[in-house]
Amino acid sequence: MVPAPSTTSPLAPSRVSQLVGLGASAGVALLAVLMGGMGLGPYLDLPSVLIVGTGTGGLLLATFGVRGSARALSTVVGRGGTEPQLAHATAWCVAAGAYALGTGIVGVVIGLVQMLQNLSHPTQIGPASAMALLCLLYGMGGALLAFAGALSVARREPTGVAVEGTAAVTAAAVGVGAAAGAAGLGLILATLMLVMVM
Repeated sequence: MVPAPSTTSPLAPSRVSQLVGLGASAGVALLAVLMGGMGLGPYLDLPSVLIVGTGTGGLLLATFGVRGSARALSTVVGRGGTEPQLAHATAWCVAAGAYALGTGIVGVVIGLVQMLQNLSHPTQIGPASAMALLCLLYGMGGALLAFAGALSVARREPTGVAVEGTAAVTAAAVGVGAAAGAAGLGLILATLMLVMVM
């Protein structure tokens, strides 16, 4: 059997432009963190990493399995690919982004519950609110990376049809994530104001 020909769209970004774009995005975020004067320490939280990272990874394994996830990752990292491979990798990236947003929101809820349970202990509210916000940060960051991967893979498809569908799903997921994040942030601020009044 002859393998299907590899397809590469002229719209596909070069490896250099991908690395420069991701490096610039990560570099600006890191610079902003460092300019705050507190270093990276406050932004590293093991419970938040476990909630978002393990949750996203577990859901991807449950959805795509080990082999399916490995195939998707090799297509995302590689160049070209057949149409079925590109479609599979795009679906995997979109799912990864949605799962990262979802587990980030779960982390916000867990942090809010911990905050509300500790209203009588104001010193414990800060760590719980930090965990909630860091889960949201990790979830949104993971989703942005996954959606960038999805759009990068979809752009390799020569007809461009996958790009339109992926862009629509990405926009919807980011909108839902932003709305949920804003709601979580509002609840955290309301709780903190309540504690200040008490």
